[in-house]
Amino acid sequence: MHRNSRDVDYNYVSVMHKSRPSLLEVIEIGSISIFIEETLVYKSAGMGGNPNMPGFPATGSTIRQEIDIFLLRTKDKKASNLEAVLNFKKAALEFFEDCPVLLKRIKNRAYGRGDSLEMAYYYNDFCAEY
Repeated sequence: MHRNSRDVDYNYVSVMHKSRPSLLEVIEIGSISIFIEETLVYKSAGMGGNPNMPGFPATGSTIRQEIDIFLLRTKDKKASNLEAVLNFKKAALEFFEDCPVLLKRIKNRAYGRGDSLEMAYYYNDFCAEY
């Protein structure tokens, strides 16, 4: 597959809270491997569809793209979606517990919900043991 003229790889990955592996796009393989799952969410404006274009949504319906980021440490068997947890800060502090600089940034709110991709890149660049 290609996305914007680049090769795209996919792997089946075991994910927390799912009984079967999910087919996820590979973003980076490292001490913390990064995967994403894209989903289109359809919200109907009501019944009836579009009379001018059968099979298409009714006027006023919306489709939005959601992207979930999954992180997998080499020591874990299942990937985590930190963005989906109720207490993001607590989960992030536990997930990145062996990187003091990153923990400090999370505690000082330099990183928060929505930053898990950037935190994983930071970890792989500055905290990972190769």
